[in-house]
Amino acid sequence: MSYDARTRDRYRLAVSAATATVAAGAITATGWLAGAAAQDATAQEQAAQDQATQGAQQGTAAGADRAARVARKEDRRQRPRIVLRERPTRTRVTTRYVAAAGSATMTSPGGTVSGSTGTTPLSNPAPAPAPAPAPAPQANPAPAPAPAPAPPPAPPPAPSSGS
Repeated sequence: MSYDARTRDRYRLAVSAATATVAAGAITATGWLAGAAAQDATAQEQAAQDQATQGAQQGTAAGADRAARVARKEDRRQRPRIVLRERPTRTRVTTRYVAAAGSATMTSPGGTVSGSTGTTPLSNPAPAPAPAPAPAPQANPAPAPAPAPAPPPAPPPAPSSGS
């Protein structure tokens, strides 16, 4: 017998049928086991409640304690316990120094044009102001003011992909 397209199709059909049968059996077995476990848990809870009820009816202290424990257990199952806790917090302050961009004004026959010095070249810059006269020397000069703080360090370079 040779292996041709017809034989191949038969084997594929057989494998598909076997896979479907196994999958259906696995799903059925899982459902049966889950149902049996649920039924067993229900039976255990019912037995504990019956025992607690019998103990409470007999008036024994142990039965009353057991009934109280079962009632507390049922109460805990019905409402979840919520605990609110204060979480630690940390305040982080970041200071950034920003310098304002300079602006330039240019006068033309039609009016005044303003623009940023970094983007608009000026063809007719305004004349520089005259330097202020030097102050007269004093007998007891005041101490020099403290120097301005150093600017923050430059950010690290961006990571590269190596190319």
